[in-house]
Amino acid sequence: MQQNHLELAPQKCEAVMLLKKRTDGDSDIKLRGETIRVETHVKYLGIILEQNLTGKTHIEERLKKATQVAMSTARILPRTFGASETQRRLLAAVSESIALYAAPIWAPSALVFSKYRDKLDRTQRVMAIRITRAYRTNSTEADLVLARTTPWALLAKERSQLYEEKKRISRQEGSAAIGTAQTGGEQIRNHTVQAWQERNAMFNCHRQWGPWDLGCGFHVLNAEMPSSDDQAGTRIQTDIK
Repeated sequence: MQQNHLELAPQKCEAVMLLKKRTDGDSDIKLRGETIRVETHVKYLGIILEQNLTGKTHIEERLKKATQVAMSTARILPRTFGASETQRRLLAAVSESIALYAAPIWAPSALVFSKYRDKLDRTQRVMAIRITRAYRTNSTEADLVLARTTPWALLAKERSQLYEEKKRISRQEGSAAIGTAQTGGEQIRNHTVQAWQERNAMFNCHRQWGPWDLGCGFHVLNAEMPSSDDQAGTRIQTDIK
């Protein structure tokens, strides 16, 4: 670095062991007389990097912040009056942006665990209730259908797939790359809608509906799901260019 006329400030440096599962003895680093401790995780460009790159610490921190924003926003959105649906949807997008920040990085590893998928649903439910002006007795699946908001877990997976598709087509050139990008993006978005339909169908089949339980989402989940065209107008798209 010195040959390239670059310098480091040792007192501002942080270190993390990314790929080694365990450390033996003193793992601190010495740089120009300064001791740099090896931490369990560090934050870089808003992304929390930890050992083995599981993404767990990052998604925990993101969801904590997104939940705080969602709860604060919900307090200024009364159920029976106030902001319009468009305004409510715009405010809900703030929590979505916070929760799904850097999704292509953490989604493949973190969403393997149902724990984090459930946490995403719980946070998203807060704003879905405000968008639809529904009662809290509604199921989360019904609220998301009525609000026309794709589950965040599926959105995170979609953005990860779009990122991988973008890397793949970046190796191509000319008009063929443009056509491939458009086709690939449409296929991924259609797959997301299909996955949402399958998720609701599974919820509908596994739940034991009682005679007084039909108002909690049974008829909603049997209605027509939003198509990929509907989604384009109700949420922020991540297009491949």
